[in-house]
Amino acid sequence: MAHDGIAVIVNEENPVKDLSVDQLRDIYAGKITNWKEVGGEDLAIQLVNRDEASGTREAFKSIVMDGAPFDRRAAVLSGTGQVRDVVSRSRGAIGYISMGFVDSKYATTSVSALSVNGVAPSEDTISTGEYPISRDLYFFTKGEPAGAVDEYIDYVLSDEMAPQIREAGFIPAGTDEKGGSSPWQPTTLTSRRTPPSPASSPPPPMPPAANVTSRSCRAAPTSKRRRSSTCSSPAPSWPWSRSSSSSPSR
Repeated sequence: MAHDGIAVIVNEENPVKDLSVDQLRDIYAGKITNWKEVGGEDLAIQLVNRDEASGTREAFKSIVMDGAPFDRRAAVLSGTGQVRDVVSRSRGAIGYISMGFVDSKYATTSVSALSVNGVAPSEDTISTGEYPISRDLYFFTKGEPAGAVDEYIDYVLSDEMAPQIREAGFIPAGTDEKGGSSPWQPTTLTSRRTPPSPASSPPPPMPPAANVTSRSCRAAPTSKRRRSSTCSSPAPSWPWSRSSSSSPSR
């Protein structure tokens, strides 16, 4: 339903402008601990990570970490706004957030988004798959969508909804490489869950729509326009996680 780029952010006073995926992996694994090791000043790197309930963390882990564990010394925060705020106030900090929140109209401070592998995060580079840390967001249906479900999907993917999707920090999926509209194509995914036996208890009712949190999927490009996906269910938030921002938690 939409594209999302994960921007790597640093303090505005940080002179580093570009990192490779390998350098990012080594930074978040704790192998690179000083900015001078990647062309910056002699300053300790302050790692800012997301909590395990975050879909953004799961995507970053899948795309960047490539099996390497996160450094346990990192500050772990539960919200996009918290990550952005800490990085904006700490000269040596590094974090990652959805690209749509780099220049947030609700924030009073600023951060810088780094290029990755020489590619800056933008709507064009994320839509085409050129920017390496990007993912697609999906709708999931039971079987082929029909009736009201099909009409709702068409509405969300329409030009009428594009401004709202951008307002939420994402890039509309109906935008092709030339900036035009392209029709959506359904993809069949096979569930890894074992179907319940007839004797098992029925599933609990779905919560109201306003309280439903969508799962995020890592986009694993097989080409610039067609991708497979790996989905992960979020883990519960830790009770001691702070929440001091109204920005969406991803």
